[in-house]
Amino acid sequence: VKTAQGQRPLELLRYDSKSQPEEALSSLRAAIDDGASSEALRADSLTVRAATGADLRFLEVGSVAATNTTSGALVLTELASGGNLDVVSLQQQGSGALTVSTTDGQLRVLAAGSGGSGVSTSSSGSITLQAQGSGGQLLIQNTVQAHGGSLTLGATTSATLAANVTNTTGQIRVDATGGDLNLQAAVSTDGYIELNATQDVTQADGQAVLAVGSSLTGAVAITAGRNLLLSRVEASSSAVLQATAGWIHDGLTGTLMGSNGVAVNDNLI
Repeated sequence: VKTAQGQRPLELLRYDSKSQPEEALSSLRAAIDDGASSEALRADSLTVRAATGADLRFLEVGSVAATNTTSGALVLTELASGGNLDVVSLQQQGSGALTVSTTDGQLRVLAAGSGGSGVSTSSSGSITLQAQGSGGQLLIQNTVQAHGGSLTLGATTSATLAANVTNTTGQIRVDATGGDLNLQAAVSTDGYIELNATQDVTQADGQAVLAVGSSLTGAVAITAGRNLLLSRVEASSSAVLQATAGWIHDGLTGTLMGSNGVAVNDNLI
């Protein structure tokens, strides 16, 4: 762990199993990194608070809550040996990027009912959440909010967005490279939205993909390897829909409030 006073090897904070209930790392004036050792940091739950960044790429933890307050990137990687990772909260209050990934396991952003408080940036830093490997499923159960930087969500199997994913003006991209993309909540930005799945893209009835705002340049591109089921897509400039080997259907059964506050039954504007 590197602090303003110097550096000590991360292996001094290492555990032989996940039997330890919680591990907390805090550096109020400087950065936290594991550059001194590639030994895994093991704990049931991990809490990280840093001022100028945290770089922890050798984790075997069950859950994580992390905050960076001033500058620098926040990078957290769960090793394949750690498996799945639950995100309690991620807050990038500085100007740097926020990147969290699993090497071979599910990545889940916990719902409020499970103690979660979501993922957010306060400035224009990017957000990247990646579930990788054969078990790489992405579950978004709490809000993910960016403020101008790119917002990228990826899964090597399926991805489910059960809570709103928003950006102010930056790009939003979601990829399910080995399965379905399930849209159970809103995806919105005053910018470009790209949604891709090797199998089906399914949007829950009453939910919306919105690329609208004062810039009037918002655009949407949705590609499904098989079928595409839509509730509502609204874009200021253009929308491109592709079902490479299947059909495109309208799944909206009633009316839905548009971005202008008017209830309509159109599924694509």
